[in-house]
Amino acid sequence: MPRSLLWSHLLLLLCASLLMGAGLAAELSGEATGPRPLPDGWFLALWLIALLTGLLMMGTEWLSGLGWPSRVAVVAGVAATAIAYKTDSLSSVAVVLWFVQWAAVAYWFYRLAFDARADR
Repeated sequence: MPRSLLWSHLLLLLCASLLMGAGLAAELSGEATGPRPLPDGWFLALWLIALLTGLLMMGTEWLSGLGWPSRVAVVAGVAATAIAYKTDSLSSVAVVLWFVQWAAVAYWFYRLAFDARADR
C-alpha cells in the first residue's frame, strides 16, 4: 500500500476521532441538547475531510476482502452529520454514529496490523 494512502486513512481516523470525541464530551457534560460542540467552520471542515478521505478509502478498498469498514465509515459519518444539521443540535444518535464511523476505521487498522503480524 502506498504511504500516501495510509496517511489518508490516518487522517480519516483522526477526523472521526475528533468528531466522536467532541460529541462524546458534549454528551457527558450534559450539553447534548445544545448546539454542536465544535464551531460550524471546524465541524464542516472535519466532516468534509472525513468524507473525502472516506470516499478515497472506499475506492481503494472496494475490491479487497476488507472493503466493508470504509463503506460503514462513510455511511455512518454522512448519517451522523445529517442528523446533527437537521436537528440543529447534537443528538445521542449522531454521537453513536460517529462512534460507529471511528470503530469501522479503527477495525480496518487492526486487521491491517493483524494480517501483517500473521505473516511472520
